[in-house]
Amino acid sequence: MTPDGKQHITLQLDAHRIEFSIAPQSEIFYRNAGNDLNQRYKYFQTKYPNQSAENIWVFVALEQALRFQMEKQSNALEPIDQQLKELNQLIEEQI
Repeated sequence: MTPDGKQHITLQLDAHRIEFSIAPQSEIFYRNAGNDLNQRYKYFQTKYPNQSAENIWVFVALEQALRFQMEKQSNALEPIDQQLKELNQLIEEQI
């Protein structure tokens, strides 16, 4: 633990060791994210065996960015879904 209350961790992402300090409660999220990235790296490495490591990481990054954009869109629609449910309930009550 660092003097500012942060925890030092090391993540292994393919051939890269990354060391940094984080809030202790965030450790599991960083480790899970690292595991996810490694799994996707291995997937793309198997799917595209002739690609460089750099290109494989670009595929991983693009996929993660795409997932993030899709989730943002999904979250933006949640309030609309709730409003539709409420309107449907009002309609059903009136019928």
